[in-house]
Amino acid sequence: PGPADIVLLSCYPNPFNPRTTVLFTLDRPADVRLRVFDLAGSLVKELAAGPHAAGPHQAAWDGTDAGGRLVGAGVYLVRLETASRVRCAKLILLK
Repeated sequence: PGPADIVLLSCYPNPFNPRTTVLFTLDRPADVRLRVFDLAGSLVKELAAGPHAAGPHQAAWDGTDAGGRLVGAGVYLVRLETASRVRCAKLILLK
């Protein structure tokens, strides 16, 4: 079999306050990194990392950074990476 593919990446609710759920599906087992970035490209928070089985997965983001501090309202990017694929989605945090 070839490299894992990301079948789906979506977020709900979006826009959100105070919490959103990131949903993704893998067609086969893969190591993943799921991270939130601001529009300047700075890492805000890592939501998931490491091996994941094939099938559906979810991770929640509560609008905080890696230090647990609330981030400001605005647009953020959630980025899901496997060894062979990258998918991004836009998140809008309302205050």
